Amino acid sequence: MQTIIEIKEFADWILHIGDEDMDLNEVREATIQIPKDFLIEHVEQPLLQLVEFVCPGYMQNLTSDRFFFMRVQ
Repeated sequence: MQTIIEIKEFADWILHIGDEDMDLNEVREATIQIPKDFLIEHVEQPLLQLVEFVCPGYMQNLTSDRFFFMRVQ
């Protein structure tokens, strides 16, 4: 589980990119270093790994209506 500090650091990193708060060249391009934790490396199916990261249990529950819908009481 991520700590509050890690989440804040990630949010700040994304904001810096969105605000263009970095060294830009003459055509407003920048080199961005992506933290190694964010990379999908050395897997046979990177898209499936991304789906599992974003929505854990998705593939296992693909046919379950209960997984995708919450009851509002």
